[in-house]
Amino acid sequence: MELIDIYKKKQLMIDNHIIEMSGGARHLVHQWEKDSGNPVLSKRHEWEGMGLIGPGIMEYDPIDKKYKMWYSTYNDMGKYNQGYAESNDGLEWITYPEPCITEENLTYTVAIVIDPRGKAGDYRFHLIGFFRRTPELPGRGIPYRSRDGITWEPYEGSPWWLGPGDSIKIIWDSKRECFVSYYDVVRVAGKLTNGVNVKGYYVDYDFKQKDCDILEFDGIDIFPERHDTHYEFISKKLGENDGGGLSITEDVQMIRVICRAESRDLVNWTDSRVILEPDEYDYIDAQYAHLPVFEYEGIYMAYADYMRSLSGKIEEVYAFSRDGVNFTVPDKKPAIACGPEGSWDAGMVLVSSRPLEINGRLCIYYGAFNSDHAHVDTAVSRSAIGRAWMRKDGFVSVTGGTVRTKLLSTNGGALHINAAGRIAIRILDVSGNILEAASWEGDSTDAKAVQDIGKLLNKPVRIEFDLGEAGHLYSFWSE
Repeated sequence: MELIDIYKKKQLMIDNHIIEMSGGARHLVHQWEKDSGNPVLSKRHEWEGMGLIGPGIMEYDPIDKKYKMWYSTYNDMGKYNQGYAESNDGLEWITYPEPCITEENLTYTVAIVIDPRGKAGDYRFHLIGFFRRTPELPGRGIPYRSRDGITWEPYEGSPWWLGPGDSIKIIWDSKRECFVSYYDVVRVAGKLTNGVNVKGYYVDYDFKQKDCDILEFDGIDIFPERHDTHYEFISKKLGENDGGGLSITEDVQMIRVICRAESRDLVNWTDSRVILEPDEYDYIDAQYAHLPVFEYEGIYMAYADYMRSLSGKIEEVYAFSRDGVNFTVPDKKPAIACGPEGSWDAGMVLVSSRPLEINGRLCIYYGAFNSDHAHVDTAVSRSAIGRAWMRKDGFVSVTGGTVRTKLLSTNGGALHINAAGRIAIRILDVSGNILEAASWEGDSTDAKAVQDIGKLLNKPVRIEFDLGEAGHLYSFWSE
């Protein structure tokens, strides 16, 4: 008999993983509440160009006991600079007066990761910057390292990673004990002039409208192995530039999708594969441009940049995975939406960092533009960083109706819930008999709903939550 251990292990209600039966209940994805003081970080230095594009990473550093942020900027010379900021409380930030990274041909994405195994003075800080293609070299990821997160140097031998696109995120995967990168590539699909439908995944490519009926495409397809391709697609016209040089029409679709790879040393990458792309029911111009992943209570969470390339608008949708590979987007409703027309975040919102826990709530920082991706103009476009708030575990709740869990191991203690509203709770034995019953009402991220379930020690149980019409259950556990 397989039991799910809930002793000091939060069970988030993000899916049906722990649910055996549901009677009318549904999962509800919750939006973040934007800070009333947004934007909270704006341009302070001339080298920051249009402004701060977004936090590439934000972490609390337990060795230096500071919150640390690395952010990108862009100027009218087409140059990306990378800035650095620190905070004692995660709320008030001091930006350094000079950029910490200013390499030529670098795109805006610098994927930074802190190695949790490092000690003070070690090379704890690592990054991979995507460098644009040049006449001599392909687009490539180049790793750097730093002892303080401010002064960076290339790895010995200046190795490349030939494979990622220009939007890269890296995490330290505590379960696998390795680095994992989530990065974008371009999926190209369409019908060739010989009538064959093809689909491939590219980082380096060129295309042009050859005549009124043919689009000529040359590129290096990276899966299953890198190989050159030359295609002539049936295409009546080129689509409008989406701001990143891609074209989408009913004949040929070029969209961004998300891949994943693993590495022990940030130099040699293995197990590269596509993990997240729009499905057949999605909009023709829908794409996932960026997937910043973070671990939360044993689950891989993410807020994906969901882009409609024909409009250029980018908003954040919630995604999750239990293995870090197979991600689900349960709802395309934005978890962080663009602001109203004319506002500082009207065109794009871009989450790039994990949430921080501040004063008992989750706080996430995001970059935003007043213009959309297809209409960025350095003369009038402006970018800045804002923040938003959510209750702990508040990503998804189950609400309305009744849910009954699978068989659980509680190890005694009390039943804790993160919930709001009125909830009836019944603890059942393996035969469905009621062992305990309780009623709870309130709004708490940590409430003892059943004070003592110690007598159930070593007994498998199920828990039934009756949520009525307005109750919300976010998580539960025993302790």
